[in-house]
Parts: sequence; C-alpha cells; structure tokens
Amino acid sequence: MNNKKWSEEDVEKTLTKLPPVQDRQAKDDLFQAIASRTEKELPTRFSPRKKKPWVFPAMASAAAVLLAILIIPPFFTSDNQLTTDNMNQEESNLNETAPVENNDLNDTDLDSHEVAVNNNEEELPEAPETPSIEDDDNEMLNEHDEPAQVMTKPARVASVAYIAKSYSVGEGSSANHYITVEEYELDESVNREKALLTSVKESDTTSGHYLNSLQDVTSSGDTVQLHFTDPEALQALSSQEYTFIEEMFQEIVPLYGYNEVEFLVDEEPGLIFGPRGMAQSLDVTTHNRGYYLVEENNEVGLISARMAGEVMREDGTPLTFEQTVEKMATTEEEEGWYESAIPSPVEVTSVTIPGDTARVGYRIVEDGDVEEEKLHLFFEALKLTAKSFTLDSLEIINVDSGDTITYDMGEN
Repeated sequence: MNNKKWSEEDVEKTLTKLPPVQDRQAKDDLFQAIASRTEKELPTRFSPRKKKPWVFPAMASAAAVLLAILIIPPFFTSDNQLTTDNMNQEESNLNETAPVENNDLNDTDLDSHEVAVNNNEEELPEAPETPSIEDDDNEMLNEHDEPAQVMTKPARVASVAYIAKSYSVGEGSSANHYITVEEYELDESVNREKALLTSVKESDTTSGHYLNSLQDVTSSGDTVQLHFTDPEALQALSSQEYTFIEEMFQEIVPLYGYNEVEFLVDEEPGLIFGPRGMAQSLDVTTHNRGYYLVEENNEVGLISARMAGEVMREDGTPLTFEQTVEKMATTEEEEGWYESAIPSPVEVTSVTIPGDTARVGYRIVEDGDVEEEKLHLFFEALKLTAKSFTLDSLEIINVDSGDTITYDMGEN
C-alpha cells in the first residue's frame, strides 16, 4: 500500500484530475443532506462503544411489566361493570319518574329526556299538571275535555233560621190559625241541617215542648231525616198542636230545599205522630208563589201565598217569578186580614231573570214615606219567594239611587 502522506496540494491536484460529477442538487441542499445524515449516525470508521449488559435491572423490569399485566385488567373490568350498572340504574329511574302518556314524544320532550340522562346531577323536569294528549284523530284534548267526574256540591250554609209562629184570625172556636215565618239570626254560620234543627226547636210552641226529643237532623238529596230519641215523643200532641207542627213542616222545610221529611228513632223509621198515629215520612210541597204581610198585636210577619189562599196558578200553570212578583202587589182578601208585602210608596219597575239571577228594580215614589221595617219585610218577601224557583241569586235594585241588595240563594 502506498504510504505517501498527502498534502493539501496533492489532494487538490488529484481532485482536479477526477471526472466532473453530474449532480443537479445545489450546494446548500447537499450540505443540508450531509449534516442531517451526520446527526443520525456516526461515521463508519468509528465503532460505537458497546454498553455492558445489566441483567438484574432487566429482570426487574420484566417482572414489573408482568405484574402490571396481571393486576390492571381486573380494575378496568370492574370499572366498566360499575359504569354499566350505574347507567342501567339511571335509565330505570328515568323510566319510573318521567310520566310519558304518549309513545310519540315531541321535540321538547326528547330534549328534556336527553338533558336528564346526560347530566346526572340535575333534577328531572316536573311533568305538567294538565298534559296535552293527542288522540287517534290527532285532535288536541285540553283540560275541559277530560272525562266527566262526579262533583260534590258545596255545602249550603245558613246565617239565619226561619221560625214559624201561629197566627189566629177570629175568636173562640171559629178562629182560624195560620203560620207566619220570621227570620232568626244565628250566632254563627252553620250548615242547613243545623239551621233546620234550630228552626224546628225554636218554633216549638206545644204545651209539653215535645220537639225537644228531636236530637239531630241529617239529609240525603231532597229528603231530610229528623232523628228523635223517643218513639212516643209526639204521641201526646193535641189535634191543634198536630196541625200546627204539620203546617210548620210545610212552611219551613221547603225553605231549606227539601221536599220530604223522614222520622227516625234510633236509626229505625217511624214514630207516633199525634192523632195520625205511626208515621214514617211526610211529604212537603215546594210549590208556593209569593208572601204577604200579616199584623197582630203590633207585630208584623210574613205569610205564604199557600197559607193565605192566594192564587198561585194561571190557566193551571204555576206562576212564573215575574208573574208572582206582579201578583204580590195586590191581594184577593176583601176583609183585609193580610196585605201586600210591597209597601204602597214602593213601585216595582222591572223583573228580569238573566241566566240564573233574578233582578227586581224598584223606586220609591216622590215624597213617599216608607218605614224601615216595611222596606226590610219587602226585601225578605222577595227573597223567600225566590226560594221556590231554581235561582242562584237575587238582586234588588233601587233604580233611582243605584243601591243594590244581593242575596245568595245557596244560603238560607
């Protein structure tokens, strides 16, 4: 081998004798390529220094890897199982909580459902109180289209009771006895059964106060039950007392909305009712058309058209409310033992019934002088008259002043 040492001049001369190299790459590109290559591997004439093997660290590493393979997978499996169980439980809770009355959810329902599933910490939206449901004909049902339900009527209350008093016309054995009706103001509002109980006991003018045996009053529909403690409580009634009590039931009971009276003793039907003997029930009439005034010993009371014998029909047909009020302005009695409940200075101008409300307009004639008591009895007569008709309320209006008095016919 030629061991000649090369100088720089020898190298240059030798390189100039070499054939030219055909390369289209620019010098900068070649330089970049060579520099990049140099960074990746050492020159071929240098051998990398071999590292000494480390046996024990390698074995430890292998053991750690093996242990990790054995331990880690069960954790992943357990976590996945827990996650799956939680999701199943949440879906079950959603199915139980969210009331879906239709299989076809609208867009709003789907959005609410997705929000509840994706956000476990938020509360589920409450279901609407009256959800809209589409039927087979795609007609929307609203709250008014729900199936009809049996509605319980509100209990009728009373702030007054009606007291029956005996009124006599004539003297001695030829005297005629009539029943008048007066208001009795209660200390507090009670149901109509308790008010009727008060009415019957306060109306008792019998010699032995036989109605004290009346213990309770209940009702069922249009029938009222009188509960007595003694089956012979009314046995000792005289003929006159029996007539008074029977007429008292006829006058008072209809004012509370009943048309039949049942007599009970220890929940068993029947008692001895004076000269009538054993009686289980008594029919009362709600057919009355108007009230009139009677006066005795400077006391003024109201008497029914039925009791006074006034005309209550026209061509066989019961008078209407308008006809009844018109008829109350005059009387059929020539002797004058009772009179109209409409005072002479008072003029009824109109009677109308828009819907279930009766409206009576009146005025007091010019320079007319009406006693306060007579005006009150006029209002009371109209109210008692309205009870024989299916009305919800009564309005009595002074057409000149506009003053209005309103009575709720559901209250007695």
